[in-house]
Amino acid sequence: MKLKDGHWAMAEIEAAYKEGWLKIYSDGLATYEGDKFIPREEVAAVSNKAFNRVLDKTYIINNDKSLITYKDVKKDMWSYEDILCASNTFLYKKDLYRAHWIKEDNNQFNINTDGFEIVKAKFQRNPR
Repeated sequence: MKLKDGHWAMAEIEAAYKEGWLKIYSDGLATYEGDKFIPREEVAAVSNKAFNRVLDKTYIINNDKSLITYKDVKKDMWSYEDILCASNTFLYKKDLYRAHWIKEDNNQFNINTDGFEIVKAKFQRNPR
């Protein structure tokens, strides 16, 4: 990542890089463009890392019909799972995940937690 000397957010960007939150740029999935606005797919990927969200790609792909999805977010996008992970709250119980919301007839209903623990509500860090 290239920043101009004296960039206003140099310390914050370096700290995020050291934490591993900006891995999408070093992996070549996205291109860091300095002061330009970053698209939501990059925000989703970076925030998932920053908030230590569990990105279970297999669960997301196998259960995408019951998750909050978007018409413009396609399965072949590098950020598909990151966007769905950032957009949904998940329940956790001993390495088992399921979506906190289910979609039915275009309405969303909260489901019974049934012994599951909500670990991804809003923007909290994973306690583990």
